Order: sequence, then structure tokens, then C-alpha cells
Amino acid sequence: MNRRQQSPSFWGCVIRAIGIAMTLLSLNPERGENCALAAERSHAATLGTVALQIEASTWKQRGHIIYDIEGSIRKKLINAGFKVLRDAVAPYDHLLTVTYRETRGAEYAFNAFGTVITCRFQFLIHPSQPMMDFQVMETSTNSVSGTPPYLDAVHRFETNPYYFFLGDILAGSVLKSLNLREALLWAVERHLSAFRQIQDPDDRALERSEHYMMSSQEFYRPFAIRRTIQLFIEANDPAMVPLWQALIHDPDPMVRIQAIEMVEAFHVVDARAELAKLAAEDVNPQVRDRAGNVMTSLDHGR
Repeated sequence: MNRRQQSPSFWGCVIRAIGIAMTLLSLNPERGENCALAAERSHAATLGTVALQIEASTWKQRGHIIYDIEGSIRKKLINAGFKVLRDAVAPYDHLLTVTYRETRGAEYAFNAFGTVITCRFQFLIHPSQPMMDFQVMETSTNSVSGTPPYLDAVHRFETNPYYFFLGDILAGSVLKSLNLREALLWAVERHLSAFRQIQDPDDRALERSEHYMMSSQEFYRPFAIRRTIQLFIEANDPAMVPLWQALIHDPDPMVRIQAIEMVEAFHVVDARAELAKLAAEDVNPQVRDRAGNVMTSLDHGR
């Protein structure tokens, strides 16, 4: 087996190992927090005050939940611009009720079970307005030799678009009176705009220093972006197409590839010149190959 054939397996193991480390960090989300995101705390309360009520349970013995769901949600809300209260006793502008459940999944080995995470969000913006009510559910991939199922379920939950962008989704519902789909799209636009402002201009060339330790938020970001693009492609919804230029130049190569898939899915002929540039100049060979193939596909579809 040559080096090219070994590469996907090798890097898959590396990514899995990093994923486990990032998921462990997310169990206490205040650790490893990105400094730029932490700085946004100074803008808290611009969207008003949210009373946060969380009911959580697990099938695990003794009922102890390892994942810090409250800390994770609080950080998302604060970073989006809300001020967060721990209860509904003090005066507040909005109420977010969260029902978090960890239930036992399928048995994948003797007396070893996977985990299913179900989380319902009920956001009351104002008593006179309809409540935003939605649910996120993720099931672990159960494997004896792969990522531990519980950590896999947490990883999937953290990268679910509706959870990763939770703070900005709720901000969009407050500022723009958007529905869930519209708020998700607005949240992605807001994220990309903010990300461009804090991004290291040499990020693409350096592909991150080997001594750099990214935060869990940074690690989950490309997975969440890719899943969001996939969500709109699978729904045959071209609403994300206007973002193709920002996505096709994202620092993460897998995001760039997913953006190229979107360009092909919705036949964005205006992207041909950028695809030609990626096919010739991108530092990642997979991006170059996919850009070239899609460029040819667009040419044949004229």
C-alpha cells in the first residue's frame, strides 16, 4: 500500500483522537475557550436578559451527567449577546426552557450500550409572541474499537447546526423575528462575518502551528458548517447559495469541499472562475481535485 492510500486511514485516526480530546474539553466548556469569543462577553445584554431553565437526566448509573449542558448553553447565549440568569426569579426579557435527555441506545457489545441525546428548546421571546420550539436528537455510532459511544454522541450533538448556532439562532428570532430555518441561515451569515474579522490572515498558508491548541468551539466549527451545508443540499434549498464565496474560501479544506458540493448541487455557474483558481492554487489536493471536477461538470451543463 502506497503513502497516498495510507493517508486517509492515518489522518482519520488523527482526527478521531483530536475529536476525543475536544469532546473532553467540551465536557467543561469554559476550558480552552477561544480568546476572541471570550472578548465578546463584553457585548452581553445587547439582546436583553434570558432566564435559563434546564431539566437534565441520563440513563447512566447514579444519574450523573458528565456533559456540562448548562455551561455550554450559557456560553452560546453570552457569546451571541444575551445576559443570562440562572432562574426565572429576577426580571428577565426572554425565557429559554431546555429539556436534555441522555437515553440508552442499542447494545453494541456485551452489557455495553450506546447513547441517544435528545434536547428540546422552548424559547419564549415575549408573552405576546409565538414560542420557538424545536428539538435536536443525536445517536452515537456504536463501536468497540472506535470513539467511545458517549463521546461520539456528544460530538454529534455539539456539531448539530441547530445546537452549534443556538445563540445566534435565538438572537435572530429576537432581532429579526425569524423562524427556525431563517434564523439558522442568519446565524451562519453572522458567524461567517464575525469569523472573517478574527481570522488569522495566514491561517490557510500555515494550516495552524503544530504547537497550537485549538478550543473545542474552533474544533467543532468546520463540522457544524459542513453539516449545515449538507442540511440545505438535502432539503434542495438554495438559501445558502449566496454564501458560496465566503464558504469556498474557508480556512478548513473540508468546508471548502462541502461548499464546492453546494456549487455543483445548485449549478452556480458564477462560481466557475473561483473554482478554476482553487483547482490551480489551493494548498489541499482534495480541494484542487474536487474544484476541477465540478468546474468541468458546470461546463458540460451549459
